[in-house]
Amino acid sequence: MQFRSVADLNNAVINALPSLPREIDLVVGIPRSGMLPANLIALYRNLPLTDIDGLIGQRLLVGGRRSRNNQVFTSSDPLNVLVIDDSAQSGGQLADVRKTLEAAKLPHRFTFVVVYASEQGLVHVDRALEVLGENRFFEWNIMHHRFLLQRACVDIDGVLCRDPTDAENDDGPNYEHFLLNADPLFVPTVPIRHLVTCRLEKYREHTETWLETHDVEYEELTMLDLPTQEARQASGCHAEFKAGIYEKSNTLLFIESSEWQAKGIFRITQSPVYSVGTNELYSDGTAAPRRPHDLGLSRQGIRAVKRMARRLLRRPGRKG
Repeated sequence: MQFRSVADLNNAVINALPSLPREIDLVVGIPRSGMLPANLIALYRNLPLTDIDGLIGQRLLVGGRRSRNNQVFTSSDPLNVLVIDDSAQSGGQLADVRKTLEAAKLPHRFTFVVVYASEQGLVHVDRALEVLGENRFFEWNIMHHRFLLQRACVDIDGVLCRDPTDAENDDGPNYEHFLLNADPLFVPTVPIRHLVTCRLEKYREHTETWLETHDVEYEELTMLDLPTQEARQASGCHAEFKAGIYEKSNTLLFIESSEWQAKGIFRITQSPVYSVGTNELYSDGTAAPRRPHDLGLSRQGIRAVKRMARRLLRRPGRKG
């Protein structure tokens, strides 16, 4: 599994700038994700920018004082146009864009570029800045990636919503208010296979209410079955608990908010874990293997958490 961040995309664009065609009159981004690299190239090269509809409708996205050619252009002006998208996997969207532009009978000369392409997608472009396998995801689309989220375990606090403050985390009325009213962070637009959280089981109703309020769809919700926050903190089992669920869930990725928990989950499972906190994917040796006992748990504690994980997984899932 391969991951690319917005910073990676920016670096790929910068590295490619010297080899992109010098005679570019207009940069056209394919909405929505293609507007990311299109904006970068237009800024770095100080070129006019638009999207596909703007190109056909002869409209530019007006820039600041530095931007050249902010005026509306006419269809009789033949231009060297760079059309760019963030990625091409099957190439279907690029093929549709080509058909749209052909049907518009524009006089321009087009160069089609993507930042990331699979081997299959390469045949649809003139240039790919980097070739990636099909098992990839990006910082800007992870919470809208249907294939991935339907095969993922996802943390709640620090991913779907912000973490509670110390004042809110009182295991009482302040915490209940937080659970019902937490500010959303990355709300997915596709169903999640398995939500896994160290929130206590006694707060299931509050959690499900928040998920329903924010239209978060999911198949299963697994919570930590301990009586109090004090017991949860004393157990120190956050990473071990989540790793136990992950190992038995038949999923491909764990999306975790905390860096140290993400590393712990990966060290135990040796399966891919994405840390929202550090914007890193731990996979294929990116974090050194370590025994579960090194996470500060006794052997008895490890066995207890594993029994808890097995018991929770036998429960029927509840949907929000």
